[in-house]
Amino acid sequence: MRHVLRLLLTVVMDVLLLVAALLLARIVIGFFGHLSSAAWAVQYMDLTQPLVPSFGLGHMASPYRGVFDFNAGAMLGAVLLAEWALAFVRRFVR
Repeated sequence: MRHVLRLLLTVVMDVLLLVAALLLARIVIGFFGHLSSAAWAVQYMDLTQPLVPSFGLGHMASPYRGVFDFNAGAMLGAVLLAEWALAFVRRFVR
């Protein structure tokens, strides 16, 4: 039973890392304005919009004609914190 729980925790942690990578790519694409104006980037930003809840933090203009989305940054931090907490819990499941 504990082996299955450990495996389940590992799978959830892997999914959280995938979500973190998607959020990080979203932040980088949005930060660079020329990059975010490409057709594929607009489509990527639209597809990843559901991953970013509205915390009401807003955004700030970047020096590269883009924006830094504080909501996406906060969500990235929350996802990484959750992944870290699950890694801590998984340590004790043997």
